[in-house]
Amino acid sequence: MKITKWLIIRIIAVIATAIVLVFLIQYIGLDLILYLIKNLNLYWIMVFVGVYTFTFVLRAVRWVSIVKATDHNISVPYTITMLWSGWFVNEVTPAKIGDFVRIYLLYDKEKEMSLGESTSTVAVERIFDIFAMVLLASILFGLITLNISIPEEFRNIILIAFIFGFVLLGFIIAFIFYGERMIGFTKRVSTRLYEKLALFVIGFNSGMSRLYRKPKMLAIVALISIPIWLLDATSIVFITRSIGFFLPIEICLLAAIIGFFSKLLPLLPGGFLIYEFSVGFILSMAGTFSLSAGPLSFAFPLNLGFALFLPLTLGVAFALLDHIVRFAYCSVTGIPSIIYNGVGMKFLSRKQAKAEISDQTKT
Repeated sequence: MKITKWLIIRIIAVIATAIVLVFLIQYIGLDLILYLIKNLNLYWIMVFVGVYTFTFVLRAVRWVSIVKATDHNISVPYTITMLWSGWFVNEVTPAKIGDFVRIYLLYDKEKEMSLGESTSTVAVERIFDIFAMVLLASILFGLITLNISIPEEFRNIILIAFIFGFVLLGFIIAFIFYGERMIGFTKRVSTRLYEKLALFVIGFNSGMSRLYRKPKMLAIVALISIPIWLLDATSIVFITRSIGFFLPIEICLLAAIIGFFSKLLPLLPGGFLIYEFSVGFILSMAGTFSLSAGPLSFAFPLNLGFALFLPLTLGVAFALLDHIVRFAYCSVTGIPSIIYNGVGMKFLSRKQAKAEISDQTKT
């Protein structure tokens, strides 16, 4: 078997993920993890599965709306299978490779659609995701500061995180308008990297120009993006409640969204480690009161306008359980979808990328 650069990267990613999982288990404690799993209430897990499935329906409706703006059409059920395929690949590979898989699947399904048009639909979708997450995180942070007393050091850390988020948002906006200039330096690093980035930038501009000509569709895409991420974030609410922790809902939602931010450009498959500690840190602000018995005697919360803090270890454990449940869902739905869709990797070929960049530049 030929050893390629891509194969080496995958092997390194798998080894790094294994090391991270071992570290997380040691940090949390195997006994605590097993105790939490043993005490999971399947009712809340099933609620999570239902809500999470509904978010994929909403994502499919939104993606179909974006595709329609390119004067193409695709069914919602098939779109759901493409989403499931992409989400599973994102869970097992670094750097959002699943998005490239979705680009290829749409390009392969719609024979009259160019690779640039397919790229534009996913690029537009991802930009609206970021705007929705920033908006929701800002609202939730405002609600939390009004209702829960947060020590100054925690408040400062969160404010720094928000400043970073808005700087990132500003960078993305600049990338949208001046992307081709900003990525010019990558030619000296890797021609292939430049081609992929250029395809994204040109594709986004092409997709947005079509949406601007269809304001109703643009409004639908923008509005659907908010409930998608709000419902997606409820997973932390359901996971904590499945173990008997009725934490303040606004903190659970903010924790999940901050966790989603941490996975925007994951270095490891599924964003392991950074997701767990991002979510765990926010959850550690949840107000609680003590009960006497058992290994989780610090565990049942009240929202009383003050904050006694959950141990970070427990917050990280909740995030890991959430990650495991998501991974299980993505595996159950994604693997059959990948087999059904026949995922290939032709979309990564250098020749295709060059052709599409040339075509899009001319238009």
